[in-house]
Amino acid sequence: METAIKVADYILRSQDHEEPDITKLKLQKLLYYTQGFFLAEFDKPLFDDQIEAWDHGPVVPNVWNHFSSIKGNLLEVPDQDIDLHLNEEEKQSLDEVIELHSQYSAWALREMSHNEEPWIVAYNNGKGTVIPQDEIKIFFKTKIVDC
Repeated sequence: METAIKVADYILRSQDHEEPDITKLKLQKLLYYTQGFFLAEFDKPLFDDQIEAWDHGPVVPNVWNHFSSIKGNLLEVPDQDIDLHLNEEEKQSLDEVIELHSQYSAWALREMSHNEEPWIVAYNNGKGTVIPQDEIKIFFKTKIVDC
C-alpha cells in the first residue's frame, strides 16, 4: 500500500508539464476520487491515510500539511518519476480516474464532492470528521455500476 503523499506526487507527475494547473484544492479532490474508485474496484485502499470532511470537501490532512508550506496555490510537477507498487490493472485504473477527473477545475470537483453522501454525512457530524473507508467504498461502488 502506498502513502497518500506518494500518490499525490504521482498525480502531480501525471499532469501536463507544459501547463500544470493543479492547485492544492484540486489535488485533495483527486486523492479522494482515486481512493474512492480504487476501494470500489479492488476492495482495498490505494493509501491508508485518512480522509476528513473539511469545509471545501474531502481532505487528506497529511498531504495538506505536506504542501501547506508552498507559497501560492499552484503546485509544481515533480521532476522524478514516481513508482507506485501497483499491478498493471490497478495502475491503469488509477490513471483513468486521474485523467477523467483532472479535466475538471478544483471548484467543480469541490462541488461534486459536496453533493456526495460520504462527505455530506461526515461533514454533518462535524468539520474534520473522518470519512470512513467503508462508506467511501460503498458509495463509489454505486458510481462504478452507473458507468
